[in-house]
Amino acid sequence: MNKKAKLVCLGLCYALNVTVCYGTQINNYIMLSDNNCDFLNNNVKMNSNKIFVQDTNTLAIAVSNSRAGEKIILNNDINLDRNIEIKNSVNIDLNGNKLKLTNGSKIIVGEKIFDHTEYKTVRHPGRHVPHYTTKYVTQSNGERKQVTETSWVWEPGWNETISENIYRYMDNIDVIFENGEIKGSEGASGRDGQPNTFFACSGKNGENGDVAMDIISGAVRLRNIRVIGGDGGHGGDGAYQAILHIPFFTGNAGHGGNGGNSGAAVLLQRKECKLIQDINTSISRGNPGYGGKGGEANPNHWIGHGTDGKDGKIGKTSVSIYKNYEH
Repeated sequence: MNKKAKLVCLGLCYALNVTVCYGTQINNYIMLSDNNCDFLNNNVKMNSNKIFVQDTNTLAIAVSNSRAGEKIILNNDINLDRNIEIKNSVNIDLNGNKLKLTNGSKIIVGEKIFDHTEYKTVRHPGRHVPHYTTKYVTQSNGERKQVTETSWVWEPGWNETISENIYRYMDNIDVIFENGEIKGSEGASGRDGQPNTFFACSGKNGENGDVAMDIISGAVRLRNIRVIGGDGGHGGDGAYQAILHIPFFTGNAGHGGNGGNSGAAVLLQRKECKLIQDINTSISRGNPGYGGKGGEANPNHWIGHGTDGKDGKIGKTSVSIYKNYEH
């Protein structure tokens, strides 16, 4: 690698806060590592058109610096804890591995770019609107009563200027995902109710599962791969309520939290987006979360036994492919 290329590479990797090593064994490929320069440690290997990655950081770097026509290959399973935005026509080969999304992260394909703002005038026609008048009248028995009268008043028309932001979409990109499994981020389960409290004894609801792949523009081709939406979180269990030192307060129980809804596998933002799959590909939604169990009434009751809590409901089931433009 010549001196000028090294300086450019060092500047790029300084901005990305990674260590750079130069190798000469395979066409001067570059290896990126978080904390070492070991050529045999399976860090990111970049050559003319292939990039090998092994964890979240190296995958994020590879995707953000990828060029059209390159192939990103996973060396092993990866738990992805951040969004990955793909804006080039690249091929992501899972190489038989699983890409599990966590912490609400998702794979975002395509981009919309602000172009300009359009302004237009909307004419609102005149109309009759109700006008209410309140007054007091004296009844025959001498009592005063409040009466509301309604009259109709003509409201003249007016002009309103409204604005709309216009975006350009990268519909020319073509991304391939193949040979593995992508699993959407799971929703967090709700916490259990706290026993012997008044307002915290019910279980919390589970959070909804997330979509695995969000397609804003372009085409996505799926080959020999499974794409599964995130599972909904389970509802927390209820606990028993505290008892006041009054005989009539017997200590009821909190209810179980509801389960979170399942996440779709793929979200299509626009009807222009294309999703193409081969016969070896499956797309499925995640599983909804189970409802938490209702708590049992406080066993240390005074006179009568309290009421047990109700079980939470199972979460709703989503579709496998959610078309945002139809809702």
